[in-house]
Amino acid sequence: MFTFSKGGTATVITAGQLPSLATPGLGVWRHTQGHDYSAVTDAFIFSATGVWIQTHRLTRAIQVSIDGDSFTDQIALQILDTAGNSIATGGCATSVANRLE
Repeated sequence: MFTFSKGGTATVITAGQLPSLATPGLGVWRHTQGHDYSAVTDAFIFSATGVWIQTHRLTRAIQVSIDGDSFTDQIALQILDTAGNSIATGGCATSVANRLE
């Protein structure tokens, strides 16, 4: 689930990782032009022993529908070591979302 808050913050939670192995993704979003937005979130990943081992950064290029009730996006994954150095990229995906009310 991806949430965008007024003021430009973003949160992503997933059932794809055990809570002990990954934090929720926290980040920011911004308007780029027209119906287009971008968002970047970071989630911290831990080993089974609780040691922080990497950060997963999701970058999204978002196209909001004209009525504002849905969007599609392109997502890119970047994996960073604990010093912030990129160690892998890829994992590109797309998603479709609808507003929850």
